[in-house]
Amino acid sequence: VYVAVRLGSTLSTDRRAGVSAIGLMVVTAGVAGGIGSLAIAPALEFVGLAHRTVMDLAQFLSTSLPVDNLVTFVLPGTFGNPLDRDFVGVLNFNEATIYLGILPVVLAGIFPWTRSRSAAVTSIAIVGIIFLAGMFGIRPVGEALARIPFMRYFGLSRLATILPFCFGVVGAATFAALPSNGRRRFGLTVALVI
Repeated sequence: VYVAVRLGSTLSTDRRAGVSAIGLMVVTAGVAGGIGSLAIAPALEFVGLAHRTVMDLAQFLSTSLPVDNLVTFVLPGTFGNPLDRDFVGVLNFNEATIYLGILPVVLAGIFPWTRSRSAAVTSIAIVGIIFLAGMFGIRPVGEALARIPFMRYFGLSRLATILPFCFGVVGAATFAALPSNGRRRFGLTVALVI
């Protein structure tokens, strides 16, 4: 995703640099794939030997979370707590509760309106949106994620593990860009957050 965003911005400003960037992208993907395969290939082989079986598409899509669980982004105890033995949510507490906090959620929400954005942060935001959509049951996104070879071993609810990273990075980038958005916009954003 990062490479696609970066390539798009390069092609829009300089076609010649964009063509060389495509060649560099192919070489980089080959080298990264070769290096990554040293860790990924044995891990994928182990997953196939583990007690988990590959889910069919219907089973995989059924592991998505209900939209009600969005509230746990800012209120983790909404459905109770296993320590108090009053948890009434779906799945188990660790898989279904995704606490992010109000500040990263608000900052990530206003990210599209900030002026200074990097391709890396934009890519992380795109990945976060894709995972969020898949995790909460948007069928076409879930079906696309099901095509990733190892995903059907784990299920959509497991995407919750990467969301705090995505929201944190995007929120931090938004916070860092706020002063460059002008005094009036900065004041409105601070008022919104408060």
